[in-house]
Amino acid sequence: MKKQVKLLEGQNRNIAFDHMAEAEKAGKDGIELILEQPERSGREIWQIFEHSCRILSFYESEVEVIIRPAMKSRVKIRTEFGDLENELEVLEYSRICSENELQVILRYRLKGTDEELFFELTASDPKS
Repeated sequence: MKKQVKLLEGQNRNIAFDHMAEAEKAGKDGIELILEQPERSGREIWQIFEHSCRILSFYESEVEVIIRPAMKSRVKIRTEFGDLENELEVLEYSRICSENELQVILRYRLKGTDEELFFELTASDPKS
């Protein structure tokens, strides 16, 4: 099935994605969204659950972000030169579901840094 997805990032809420995306059920309470970005030669896969989230990014390098506010969260970056891994401090994770729309708000920072990363994703049924 398809969903209209809008992804905002950064404190200025810059539009990173505003297109249709493939959507599939994931587990018993989750959804998987595949955000294809051919103009940027890559894609992102968001697996969104009630209490956790997993983001896979495939661009020049492969990035895996695992958000589990009640547990250890981490980011892993795979490059041609090797892997880097770091823990994350989750500042905010919320998932709001209605019959026709899903909204996810995510704020985190890498352990040991002050840089805060922000994402707001909205997925809704396509307008007929």
